[in-house]
Formats: sequence, structure tokens, C-alpha cells
Amino acid sequence: MTLFYKIIAFLRLLKIDKKLKFDNEYFLNLNKKIYDEKHKGFFDFDPNSKDTKSPLNPWAFIRVKNEATTLRVSLESMLPAIQRGVIGYNDCTDGSEEIILEFCKQYPSFIPVKYPHEVQIENPQSEENKLHSYYNYVASFIPQDEWLIKIDVDHYYDAKKLYKSFYMASKNTAVRFPRINFLILDKIVIQNIGECGFIDGGDQLLIQKCNSVFIERMVSKQSQWIDPEKTVKELYSEQQIIPKHIKILQAELLQWHFPALKYHRNDYQKHLDALTLEDFKKIHYRHRKIKKINYTMLDEKVIREILDKFKLSGKKMTLAIIPARAGSKGIKNKNLALLHDRPLLYYTINAAKNSKYVDKIVLSSDGDDILEYGQTQGVDVLKRPKELALDDTTSDKVVLHTLSFYKDYENIVLLQPTSPLRTNVHIDEAFLKFKNENSNALISVVECDNKILKAFIDDNGNLKGICDNKYPFMPRQKLPKTYMSNGAIYIVKSNLFLNNPTFLQEKTSCYIMDEKASLDIDTTEDLKRVNNISFL
Repeated sequence: MTLFYKIIAFLRLLKIDKKLKFDNEYFLNLNKKIYDEKHKGFFDFDPNSKDTKSPLNPWAFIRVKNEATTLRVSLESMLPAIQRGVIGYNDCTDGSEEIILEFCKQYPSFIPVKYPHEVQIENPQSEENKLHSYYNYVASFIPQDEWLIKIDVDHYYDAKKLYKSFYMASKNTAVRFPRINFLILDKIVIQNIGECGFIDGGDQLLIQKCNSVFIERMVSKQSQWIDPEKTVKELYSEQQIIPKHIKILQAELLQWHFPALKYHRNDYQKHLDALTLEDFKKIHYRHRKIKKINYTMLDEKVIREILDKFKLSGKKMTLAIIPARAGSKGIKNKNLALLHDRPLLYYTINAAKNSKYVDKIVLSSDGDDILEYGQTQGVDVLKRPKELALDDTTSDKVVLHTLSFYKDYENIVLLQPTSPLRTNVHIDEAFLKFKNENSNALISVVECDNKILKAFIDDNGNLKGICDNKYPFMPRQKLPKTYMSNGAIYIVKSNLFLNNPTFLQEKTSCYIMDEKASLDIDTTEDLKRVNNISFL
């Protein structure tokens, strides 16, 4: 009987494979531009995927506790395969709750579910404090008889393969998803667990809800990566129970699992038995087709590219943020206005791309045209909500919004598109000054007329020097030099900014730029003036 279901699944996959156009990256980039509306994916190629009772349209069943490191990237990776979901979370203290709420706001077909009880796997005080009760509570938000798939957020999913696997499921079947645990030690290795590192995935299923429930299961502290010496089953975990008549079919390997990226688990890796990537390949080579292991998933370069997505390549990174809203009072569609036959935005993106200190560039905008242009230039794009694209929206708020998506960067560089004569050389010199002076922040400035120091203010009917009572009567030559921000470069340590969202931190240094490089495009006259300057 299982062979019959396998043949049916194979024929379904053969039929749909020809219809699935585009790749994962296409949809990942497309979905970043979407806000508060339905996202896009491979499900758009088959009308049957719109059926809420179909296995092609399962609910993502997600549970989260303190997984901010991988959370956003993992969720985004499965979006092109999955149209809806419930995201349960409990006892989060690392910002995971904020990430979940923002994700569900951007993609409203996902529902945030906060568990109202503390989850206690050791000596739980009541049934509500047990893990399986938490699982069943979150699952209760999924309608009966509809399909669900267990999604873990320390995984990175190949969405195209994930979506294709849904065609294997039918009323009397469920699909399990095998996995490999990748560990990051001195090099990338595989935990020697399951069948020589290959885990069959019986605890991760695509299944109809009427055929599934979670019950209590006891496990050891050793199995939960808590204490390698404690093998007694004393912790309260969970287990998914399914009826005996349900046939289990195995999907191909389609996910990368990084269980040790959680901070509290990272140090435990030294207690685990591990295989090198090459050893794993040799062991499973003969049966790789039966087990459905695509060896390209074991390529170290591919794995490191995924780690880069999690911002964990071992390098402390600098994030460049380019804020470019669609509305502009001075020049219509200013950021795409032509300057020397190229959009104004091009010059800032190009400067950031050529900087040797910028590791990642993200373009923040509310305008689809601007975001599409950013994609053509090979930078990350992030659609911001309308309330962050108003005339009085400050850069600080835009940076905070961006940091809710891009975490674990040591430094932030803000580059406004209205400074087209600021080059990568300026950025690199400013960053080097920021590092060499051990500053907390840096702001680029231009020298301005120090005559302002001669000004007075009215202090209760009495004249008072604006800065010092001596300055109004001093010769200009003896006045100190004065500077003003030119809006070209802002640098700040991200942890300080999150605590105090301003670029003027304690110990803020300055980078002095000349008047030409400081030119700012605010009016059509500014644009004409810079168009007459040869700087290419």
C-alpha cells in the first residue's frame, strides 16, 4: 500500500515540476517589498493551492522561544512555500516577540499566539506549564481537518523543494522531513546522531490536523543538550501521535538545521560526536538516492552562504542603511531623479558597494519603484510601513525599523541618497577615523561661516552672546572654526543606538568633508548645479 502512495506522489510531482517557474531568491526578494498584504510564492502556479482543505495549503505550525538570531531569516525562507501559519511563542526575552509581531504585521496571513503560561520542562507546576499543553494550545488556532506542517526556526528551508513535497500528501498519508544537524566548530561538521548523521524526521510532519495530537513524553537532560552526564528521563517534553492507518512518506532533504546557533546551546557542541562533511558523504553515498539526499546541500560554500544570511559567518559586520522614501516636496520622485543620466540613488549605492568596510547594504523605502531599482543594483531591500515614510519621520525611526530585521551587526552606517558626491573613499576614511579614535559614533560635517558666533539672543530683554559673550566683539579671524552636519555619513555602534536611538552619542567624533563633497540635493536648483559638475 505504501508503494501505491509513493507512485501517486511521484506522478503528482512530475506534473507540477514543469509549472514551477522562478527560484527561491526571486520570491525572497519579492516578498521583502510586500507589507500588510498577501505574499507571493510557488503556490501561485497551482489554483488547487488556494483550497484551505488541501495539503498544498498547510498552516505553518511554529513555536518560538528566544530564537532572535535565526528567527526572521528562517521565517522568510519558508514563505515562498507556505501561505499561512500560526507562530506560538513563550517566555521570550531576546527580542523574538518583537520580530514575530513585526513579521505578522508585514504578512497578515500569519497569526501570533502568545502562550499565557510559563513553559516548565523540569518540575512543571501544572498541566498548563507542560510543553505538550503549549503545543496543543498553539495548534488549537488551526481549524480542524486542515493541514499543518511543523516548522522550526533554527532551520533554513529550500522553499521550492518544500512546496513540491506537499504533493506527496493525501488523506491517508503524512509526509516526514528528514534533516541533518550542522554544527559550527573550527569547521562545519555534522552531528553523528540518528543513522550516521541522517535523522528521518519523524518528529516533523505535514499532516491533517484531525490525525494528530501532542502528548507528554519524558526525555533526558543529555538529549536536550543541557547536561551530557544526565541520561535519566526527567524532563517533560512532547510527542506527536498519529493514527496507525496513516502512511508516512519521506520527503527529500530540503532544510539545513543549525541547532547550536542558539546562544545557550553553542557551548554544548564540544560534548557531541561529529562527522566531517566528507565522512558523511562517503557513508551515505551508496544510498543517497533512496534517502533523497542532494549532495549540493552538503557543499560547504552553500552552507556558509546560509550562515551569512543568519549573520553568523564569524565576522562582526557593518550594516549600511540607505533611507529613500518615495515622497519628496522639493523634487518629485527625487531619489530616482536623473543625475548625469543615472538615478540619484545610484551614487550612494555605488559608494556603499565599493567601501571596504561595509558588509551588507539595505535600502529602506516605501516606494516600489525605488525598491525594484535597489534589487537591480544587488542590494537588500526593505519595505517600510507608510507611517515611517512621512514628512516628519526621523532617520532614527527608520534605522530602528531596519534593525528589527537586521540583527547582530556591530556598526551602523547611515548614507542618505541626497549626497551624491560622497564616495567610498569618504566612507572608508570616516570609518577608519571612527575605529582609530574608538568612538561610539561619528557624524560627517562641513565647515561653515563662523560669523554665527557673533549672534545674540534675547535673554529676558537683555542681549546675550549666543555661545559666549566674548564672541560678538572678537575679530572673525580669532573666532573658533564652526562646523555643521552635512548629512552625508553617520556611523554608530548598534548596541548603543538601540539603547539610545540617536547618532549623537557620548564620544561622537566628526569627519570633515569639503564643501563640494558635501553638496546636498534638496531642490531642482541643487540638482541642476550638481549636474554641471563633472565628477564621474
